[in-house]
Amino acid sequence: MFDNPFIHEAATNIDDTLLYKMFIDNEHSRIFKSHKNVFILGYRGSGKSMLMRYHSFPIQIKHNYEEVKNYSEIGIYVSCMTPIFQRLDFGLNDDSFQISIMSEHILVLTMAERLLNTFLQLENSPFSSSDLQGIKEEIEFYFDAQLTEENVLKDFHKWIRKNLVNTQRHLDRSPEQFISSAYTYSSLIKPLIEVFKEVPILKHTHFMFMIDDGQMLSTSQQLSVNNWISYRDTSDVSFKVAITSTNEYSFLTSRNNVILENHDYIMLDLERDFFSGKSDFVQFAKKIIERRLRVFGLTQVDAYDFFPIDSGFQVELESIKEKFIGGHYPEREQWTQEQRQANASKFIRAIYFRLYSEQHKANKPRLAYTGFDVLTNISTGVIRNLLVPCSVMYEKEKENQQAVQYISPKTQYETLLEESSKTWDKINELSVKIVDCTNEHTVRLQRVLESFGEYLKIKLLDPSGTEKKILSFTIHDLDKSPYCDEIKEVLQIGIRGGLIYTRIGPDHEGGRTMWYTPNRILWPSLALDPVGQNGRKNFVAATFYKMMTDASYSHKENGQKKYVQGEFDL
Repeated sequence: MFDNPFIHEAATNIDDTLLYKMFIDNEHSRIFKSHKNVFILGYRGSGKSMLMRYHSFPIQIKHNYEEVKNYSEIGIYVSCMTPIFQRLDFGLNDDSFQISIMSEHILVLTMAERLLNTFLQLENSPFSSSDLQGIKEEIEFYFDAQLTEENVLKDFHKWIRKNLVNTQRHLDRSPEQFISSAYTYSSLIKPLIEVFKEVPILKHTHFMFMIDDGQMLSTSQQLSVNNWISYRDTSDVSFKVAITSTNEYSFLTSRNNVILENHDYIMLDLERDFFSGKSDFVQFAKKIIERRLRVFGLTQVDAYDFFPIDSGFQVELESIKEKFIGGHYPEREQWTQEQRQANASKFIRAIYFRLYSEQHKANKPRLAYTGFDVLTNISTGVIRNLLVPCSVMYEKEKENQQAVQYISPKTQYETLLEESSKTWDKINELSVKIVDCTNEHTVRLQRVLESFGEYLKIKLLDPSGTEKKILSFTIHDLDKSPYCDEIKEVLQIGIRGGLIYTRIGPDHEGGRTMWYTPNRILWPSLALDPVGQNGRKNFVAATFYKMMTDASYSHKENGQKKYVQGEFDL
């Protein structure tokens, strides 16, 4: 049993009961449970696996019996983060048709094994003796499997597992040779679903195959899934496919057609709300923290009280607010007092950081790195990024409090500074963690992040600057630039390493473009504010390339005023 409410273990490692208690149900579940094909898009740690495991039938029937006892939907959880999906040796076969058959064979056997396992996990079987007899006869007829009357499902589960083992043995011996008895969706999953739907209690059941980490499937397996989705017959079966990025998953079918959003499937984006101007991520994060605190016995604690803001920082902000309204700072001194009063909340944190940077150049504004709002902003909209520092803080606080009732501001800012430093150190590790990432890529990525941080500091120190709290950037003319491929390679390394997050947003010409947001945990190490606004800096590609490749490049050397307000600010 875990003794830390902010555990950030993979959802597959969390006990069923604890996972059910900690899960926050929201509008995502309504879309997820629809009898439609759904892709769940989200960065690692955004809650995709949690969503899928929560809706797996063994968890639902155990903890939500009254709602699901009619077996209207059965969710079958299929993880692709397993050794058999990491094998690439069957690709040694030069015949593309045989590769597609072999890869589908592995996938459908795994899906069938998970389907049988779902029924075997149930404490109370939904099948009568006569049901099992009918299932036995049908399975033996379709698949030539020898089953005993006492253990029909268990025996067939063993039969499937044996086929998986034999397949792996075949790959060990002769990956270039085709298995003549390979199964497909039509020859295994479809007839198996038909067998189960012959049982009266499952006659109207909808089966949801929940494929987690779909980007780990081989290209051929992705094509197979897309083929099934393109049929658009979801009367009995639908597919819920979790992916980390649309760049890591092919939406083509074997006929080179593209499956289309809102036509063949629905896209459920787990990050979109955080980046929007009307974000409700803060409220969602608050519910997650408070739910976890309740599960661990702190039933009356508010998230803001559990992660309090440093009292000295609050006093300082109030003082800055009064002085700003009174026109004591160069920021917006041309405004009327009424204008400054109406817009004070947009400037007081920025002024605090400017003043601190000017007065304490070698130190970090530690008091500012406290409070629940800072934690939600520093997470960059990823639940795991929220839970990791909270977990570390909780473990530290256990050394000071026998029963942790809150996280002290001192523990908060010390932890955030430590986690920020660790994140910078991880950049150098990417070359051994990410395929095709070289040392040169990591050097360029670090330069980009440091250079963008320098730009943010220039904006911060310029009292006349606008949009002081932007924390995202776009790259003008990237696709037309001769540096396009090199820039995208580095950005992709940052995305795959969890150091940069992306979304599609408006560009300066009224169209749509890619927005890049560096992980906000980076900024405490540079004495920057992780609390930002929904704006972005637009670089030209040539400037961005210099940031990436020229170790001596400095925004200061290019002229602070020109850089902040001139030709590069499009």
